[in-house]
Amino acid sequence: YGRQRRPMRGLSYQSNSTAGGSLISQSFDSGSDANIMGSLSWTEGATTLPANTSATVSLRVGTSTTTLNSASWIDFASSTCARSGTAVSCSTANLTTGSSTLTDSTGNQWWQYKITLGTTDGVNTPQVNDVTVQYAVNGAPDFQITPTASQNTAIASSTFGKVDISYLARDNDASSSS
Repeated sequence: YGRQRRPMRGLSYQSNSTAGGSLISQSFDSGSDANIMGSLSWTEGATTLPANTSATVSLRVGTSTTTLNSASWIDFASSTCARSGTAVSCSTANLTTGSSTLTDSTGNQWWQYKITLGTTDGVNTPQVNDVTVQYAVNGAPDFQITPTASQNTAIASSTFGKVDISYLARDNDASSSS
């Protein structure tokens, strides 16, 4: 997995109105259009958001910075992902539920996140301290250079003339292979 972490220490939204606010990250290059989003996580300022507030983290992906800038945002909140204390984590399954475009291995080279903090009373404010996006570097598999082949030459066999070809393939993206 590739991982890019961009800490945002003490980011908070403060307002005297009922308006919301957003922070949009820079564009990040994962290195390949075949890569997929693996997970999204962030830390909120408290184990529960203050009353009358909301915090949403959104992702978008594209094949280039041009397509990224016109891509739709896919929203995630602590209510749609797993929460443990102040940590919120969205797995690949959460991301796929949000939109299959995040995990379809096409058009995912460039990505960006957005944090939207909202308050409906102007008194309480939510806080997001950091965001971590993890993606899978989807490389081509390795194949054995010289496969082995054998033919059944036993005339009485029901598999007479059958050729068995054996080869090994390894997924470069997996932590183990056979």
